Amino acid sequence: MLKDVRDTMTTLRKDEYDLRTALDAVVKAVPEPAIDVTFPAGLVVSDAAVAHVALRCIQEAITNTVKHARAEHIRVKLAREGDDLMIAIEDDGKSAGEIREGSGLRGMRERIEELGGDIEVASESQRGTAVRARLPMSLRGSGATRTRPA
Repeated sequence: MLKDVRDTMTTLRKDEYDLRTALDAVVKAVPEPAIDVTFPAGLVVSDAAVAHVALRCIQEAITNTVKHARAEHIRVKLAREGDDLMIAIEDDGKSAGEIREGSGLRGMRERIEELGGDIEVASESQRGTAVRARLPMSLRGSGATRTRPA
């Protein structure tokens, strides 16, 4: 899985911004739980930094679900709202209800906030976890700090 993701990130760094293909590679590498992705036709994230952060956020949420939630399903939804990319990731896992922000969640938050976005993570006992993130579609003229891909 890591090799597939690294290969995909190399492609993104070459200014080929196919977030859908990168996301498909991440999802394909996870045998369980089932992952349903909603990616609207015509949605293009042309800024490599935004595409990279979006992919890493989704990847981390999936990884956390696999490690901790005992979920059967994960739903990933991307959408454009105005000048923002909206990301929603939900699982039907057996969460403890309390979220402790470890290095993975902290890294997600830091990456998103460095680009001028925001993130919310909520968990309800026995009802799963939901991650909602907002990223600007383009960093040009936004004043956001660009980060190096990790």
